Amino acid sequence: MTDTHDSLSAEAVRELRELLTGKAHLPGDADFGNAAFAWNVAIEHRPLIVVDAVSEGDVLEAVRFANAHDLGIAVQATGHGQPRPCHHAMLIRTGRMDAVAIDPVAKTARFGAGAAWGRINDAAGEHGLAGVSGSSPNVGALGYLMGGGLGLMSRRHGLGVDRVLRFRVVTAQGEAVTASREENPDLFWAIRGGGGSFGVVTEVEIELIEVPEFYGGAAFWSVERAESVFPAYAAWAATLPDAMSTSLHAINFPPVPFVPEPLRGRSMVYVTAAFVGPAEEAERLLAPLRGWEGFEFDTYHPMPYRESACVHNDPVDPLPVSGSGRLLRSFTPDEALELARAISPFASSPHLMLQVRHLQGAIARVDREDSPVGPTREAPFVLHMLGVPTPHNPPEGIEANAQRVFAEIRSFVLQPGPINWVGEGGVSAETMRAVFTDDDWDRLLEIKSRHDPKNRFRFAGIGLVVDAS
Repeated sequence: MTDTHDSLSAEAVRELRELLTGKAHLPGDADFGNAAFAWNVAIEHRPLIVVDAVSEGDVLEAVRFANAHDLGIAVQATGHGQPRPCHHAMLIRTGRMDAVAIDPVAKTARFGAGAAWGRINDAAGEHGLAGVSGSSPNVGALGYLMGGGLGLMSRRHGLGVDRVLRFRVVTAQGEAVTASREENPDLFWAIRGGGGSFGVVTEVEIELIEVPEFYGGAAFWSVERAESVFPAYAAWAATLPDAMSTSLHAINFPPVPFVPEPLRGRSMVYVTAAFVGPAEEAERLLAPLRGWEGFEFDTYHPMPYRESACVHNDPVDPLPVSGSGRLLRSFTPDEALELARAISPFASSPHLMLQVRHLQGAIARVDREDSPVGPTREAPFVLHMLGVPTPHNPPEGIEANAQRVFAEIRSFVLQPGPINWVGEGGVSAETMRAVFTDDDWDRLLEIKSRHDPKNRFRFAGIGLVVDAS
């Protein structure tokens, strides 16, 4: 199914606006550009209408309007990543649905579709609790969870989806339902790692975990040391307990004022660490890194979990991003050296950053059939390459370089995935299909056909494949 609408009648839009507590924006409105804006500015939405929802009731009215006018629907909270931009369709924005409620006795959090992890963990942190969140506090928690939820504490506490208790979902039929292990269990299974193709999630409830002690930061070397640091990291990571989640990076720091002086304009290798436990044990585990050839400095220190953004220091301000990711079947020291040589010389790479995150631990101890993220539970590492498209660094060149690297290390590449790591804006149907096992894919398509037979939610996840078939 394709979208062929060019406009909507003024009368229809007026009637929708009367039903909304939030706002509806049309092309030509003064605030339309801001309404259609995505944090990842490489994703250029060109919708026919934007509904800025503030409640589940607004979402219901928006979906019913889309049905009445045969519009496709895209959903966005922060806009950090979308498999496909929204063109000639409806964009539902949920960023204002960001209420957070913490139950410190039950150790749960209930939050709206627009809540970012920083807001959730600030509230939970008042009670010594936290969610299994990602590396950036500015990323929407819901999109993170629908992609599987690989977080800073995942080796100790599993994927984010393992902590979800229930969703509130507005279906393609314009009905609000609960999805949990007891109610609509098929929908609950699909959303926890299958993406946003099955409805508009308006609210989530998750289990929180106690984090009395947390330790993290990063250690740095010049990128010229990559061929010694990469193998050393692979050997060291194999010895770590589940309480330690780590990642290996190569990065070209831009020569701009917000980058600290020791790193500004330099190409570096660094190793992040996120440890759930006492500082003394973290220091013991991290001590070997300071002896690796060319070690310059580190930022490891104890902190409250709500300050964990400093471990990865992900960008805060909007920017264009083009990424590609692969799960790895192994990452031995010899394979790590192979990767270091494949990306050399990284200082002249079209990519801003490469990262390899250590998986397994608690991730692998959950039944692979519990949610459609089985390959992530099996893979020991995931590799992600990220570029910043500019007129002098086009996305085609960034993607071509990623594919070249993937080809050179194909002996230990498992498959694309998970969803949140395969890319933004132009993810092919073939790539999206390759994220899932055959059995999970068939099950996802069956659930999709029952809950969204007209492929209303065709701009996310497996909607790409339904649209192409």
